[in-house]
Amino acid sequence: MRSCVIKIHNLPETNEPVHHITVKPIGLLIGIIILGLVFIIRYPYFVAAGFSLIMLATFALLVMPDRTLITFTKEYMILYNLTDRTSCTMIYWEDIVNWQYERHMRNDQLVVNLVNGTSEFMDVYSKRSVARYLEQYAPGKEKHQIGVGQG
Repeated sequence: MRSCVIKIHNLPETNEPVHHITVKPIGLLIGIIILGLVFIIRYPYFVAAGFSLIMLATFALLVMPDRTLITFTKEYMILYNLTDRTSCTMIYWEDIVNWQYERHMRNDQLVVNLVNGTSEFMDVYSKRSVARYLEQYAPGKEKHQIGVGQG
């Protein structure tokens, strides 16, 4: 098994396409700004609502902190979930037995089970963003959660 915990500055340099999942939903915030502009331009009676949307989204974009949660490459994924912010978990695709997206009341979690019997847990905010890349790089390894009344 090649997966391991390493220091972030020791990550391999790569030129291959990389996908990142961050805390801040930048696309959604830009969409809210555009919606606010549409309200101001198209519906003059919604100027206050449009201005409020623009101010809220601009504040979130410029002031709120952002950090990378997960990075996907063709060979591995990197989880930045350790309490030591200088370290990360590098998981190679061939080391994954299965993965599961678990919904909880407080926050959702991505659970990745590895060939050595260990599991990695990552707090995530959207199954859609995570599942798309996991299905692309680790196809057929999703373990579906059994809900209440099923199974």
